[in-house]
Amino acid sequence: VDPSHFVEPPAGSYPIVGISYLLFYGNNNGVHLADKQTLITYVTSPSANGLLKKLEYAPMPTSIHTKVRHAANGTAGGGPHGAGHPCIQ
Repeated sequence: VDPSHFVEPPAGSYPIVGISYLLFYGNNNGVHLADKQTLITYVTSPSANGLLKKLEYAPMPTSIHTKVRHAANGTAGGGPHGAGHPCIQ
């Protein structure tokens, strides 16, 4: 995810939350795949963003959530090798 897509944090917030990398063990033949997908779905959800706001952290913009989901799922060219190549397997 290109850091230039981040927005300025709201006034009074501390911009501590950011997406750099989500590292998962890559050679496990699909073991825990559903758990990885559940985690990514949650951290890119309005529910997680709402929790950040309650804790007075800067929320992540929807555009970043969308890019993370596309990269994870390999849709819309968001994966490291283009469309159809999900980041998590």
